[in-house]
Amino acid sequence: MEQQTASGKTSRLRPSWVGKNKVVLVILSVAIILLMSTGIAFGVYTWNRGLMAPGVTIAGIAVGNLNPQQTLTKVNAAVNPILDKNLKLNVGGKIVTAKLGQLGLSFPVSAAVDQAYAIGRQSNLAERAVSIRRAALGVDFPVDPKWDEKKLHSTLQSMLKVFDISPIDASFTINSANQMQIKPEQPGRTVDIDALSKAIQAANVHNLPDIVVGFNPIAAKVSAAQLDQQKITGLIGSYTTQFDSSQLNRSDNLRTAAKTIDGTLVKPGEVFSFNQTVGERTVQAGYQDAFVIVDGEFVPGLGGGVCQVSSTLYNAVLLSGLGIAERNNHSLAITYVPLGRDATVAYPTLDFKFKNDTGAYVLIRSKVSGSSVGFFLYGRVKPGQQVSVSAQVLSTLAPKEQTIVNKSLAHGSEVLQQAGHLGYITQTYRTFKQDGKTVKQENLGRSVYQPTNRIVMVGP
Repeated sequence: MEQQTASGKTSRLRPSWVGKNKVVLVILSVAIILLMSTGIAFGVYTWNRGLMAPGVTIAGIAVGNLNPQQTLTKVNAAVNPILDKNLKLNVGGKIVTAKLGQLGLSFPVSAAVDQAYAIGRQSNLAERAVSIRRAALGVDFPVDPKWDEKKLHSTLQSMLKVFDISPIDASFTINSANQMQIKPEQPGRTVDIDALSKAIQAANVHNLPDIVVGFNPIAAKVSAAQLDQQKITGLIGSYTTQFDSSQLNRSDNLRTAAKTIDGTLVKPGEVFSFNQTVGERTVQAGYQDAFVIVDGEFVPGLGGGVCQVSSTLYNAVLLSGLGIAERNNHSLAITYVPLGRDATVAYPTLDFKFKNDTGAYVLIRSKVSGSSVGFFLYGRVKPGQQVSVSAQVLSTLAPKEQTIVNKSLAHGSEVLQQAGHLGYITQTYRTFKQDGKTVKQENLGRSVYQPTNRIVMVGP
C-alpha cells in the first residue's frame, strides 16, 4: 500500500498487524528465557549431589551437607554411648547392673538417615525445591529408643533368677505314736519380669533412674491347712494271723515282705499295689524256697509264705473300710485266714491293690513277733464307725479219690499218701455300721477253692 507525500514522493505503508506480532514475539522470547532461567535455577537448587539437605538434623545432630555414611557415623557416635550406660536394678537392697544395649535397647538410626536423605529427592522439581527450602529453615528427625522385648525378658530372667525363691510345701513326720506332726509351708517368690520390663521401657534412657525390682508371690502346692484336713488321727483297722515259726524259710519270707511294707504312706486317692511295694521275690531280695500253691498243688517255690502277708494286709484293709481295687483268692483253701478272706499274689501277674478313698493319709505299719504277723493301719478315725467282714459257704466240692500202684508195697496193702480235702464256694460281705446302725453292706464277691484229691498207694 502506497501513499504520496507533500514533496511528491511516495512511501510504502506497513500493516498494523506487523507491529503487534513483534510485540508478541518479544513477550514470548522473554517468557521462554524466564522459564529456562527458572528451570535452570530449580535444577541447580535441587541437583542431587548425594548429600543431606542443609538444615537437616537427626536426633538434634546437624547433618546438613553430609553424605549418608558420614551422617550414619556421626549420629551413631552420639547415641552409642547411651547403649553402654549401666541400668541399676535394686533387688531387695542389692544393686544389679546391666548395660542398656545388653538388655535389648537400640536406636533406629538407619531409618532416620533414610528419611532425612529423601528430602529433595522425591516428586517433581517444584515439590523438591519446596522441601529443600523448608529443610533449610530447620527440620529434625528424632531417633526414639527401641526395645527388643523378647531379649529384654530373657536377659532379665537370666540375670535375676538367682533371686527367685521356690516355695516349700507343708510336710509332716510320723511320731512314735503313729501320728502326724505337721510343719507349715513356706511361700516362694519370683521376680515380676513383666512389671520390671514395663518400668525399664518407660525410663528416660538419657537420665536413668534406679529401678526397684518387685516380686510375685508363689504359693506352696501343699499347705498346713490341707494336711490338717488329711491328718492321721489314729488307728482305723488292724488284723493279725499266726504262722509256724519252725518253718524257717517260710518265716523269713514273711518277715522280709512285712518289713518292706512297714511305714508305707498312702496318699489320699492313691492306689496301693502289693507287688509294686514288695517287688519281685528273688534271692537277691532275700527270699528263700518254701511251699507255694502251683496248679492246685503245694510245691516248693521261691517266696513261699508271702501270700500270708498279703492276706493279713487284705483283712486289715477290709476292717479299715478302704476300697478294694484288686484281689484274687487261692486255688486251694488255706487255714491262716477264714474262707473268702484270703488274697493271693504272684509277681507280676496276680496283685493285691486297695485305694485310699478316705480323704486322709493312711500309714501302714507291720509287726512280726514270734509266730504272728500283723498289720495296723492309721488314718483319720471316723467316730462311731464299725466295720465287720463275714463269709458264707455257698456249697462244698467233694474230693476225688486217686489210686496209684506202688510195686514196692506188698500185694493187697494200702498206704494213704494224701488225704482229700473239700473244696468250697464262698460269698463274702463287708458291713458298715454307724453308731450301731447298719448303713451299708458290700458284696466282696465269690471265692472258689478247688478240692484236693484223696491219693492212696496200693501194692501190685
